[in-house]
Amino acid sequence: ANKNRLDLAKLLLDEAKSRNEKYAPLQNAYGLLYMHRASLNQALQSFTAAVDADPKFVEARINAGLLTLGFRKYDVAKEMLGKAIELAPKNYDAYIGLGIALRGLKDLDGAEAQYKKARDIDPKRGDAYYNLAVLYKDFRASKNTDLAASIATYKQARDLFQQFTSMQAEPAEKAEAKEQVALIDKTVTQIQAFMKAQANQPPPPAAEPAKNN
Repeated sequence: ANKNRLDLAKLLLDEAKSRNEKYAPLQNAYGLLYMHRASLNQALQSFTAAVDADPKFVEARINAGLLTLGFRKYDVAKEMLGKAIELAPKNYDAYIGLGIALRGLKDLDGAEAQYKKARDIDPKRGDAYYNLAVLYKDFRASKNTDLAASIATYKQARDLFQQFTSMQAEPAEKAEAKEQVALIDKTVTQIQAFMKAQANQPPPPAAEPAKNN
């Protein structure tokens, strides 16, 4: 919010760089600075440099992995975040990020498992509930050809969005979750009406027996 402070931070980081450019926390700090300046490519380069300098630096791995998701390099994000979990098995953000990466790689079962692990680590945080709801609504229910099963999955998503609205989150995020609940209700009503119409259709006429010449 204060550009002068970012400029001052840059001066201090540059001074530290002149003393030891390959210091991992310094490169991670550069990444955070570039994030604040919306220079995402530079930020990723710095986070990656921090990981190269210290492969066990969990924060830098997570920062690099989460940023890579935005570039849709899901395989790279999977590697970064998977290693972060090996180093820090209780890191909530790493599990959420890995779930998003796996979802991007079409591994829906793997994504679901990671979100549930995050939920087990901290049931009071909303990220896992929201991401599970998106997974069920947009990736499972909408693509299920079994309409009854699709409705059940939509209702799972609805319950998760509803739970999310009762948790600590930004007002805009809660508003989005409420919109998703309303959309699911509308979709389920439409599917039920379609199923009812199908059930009420008269049976096709019986085939006429073949005539003998």
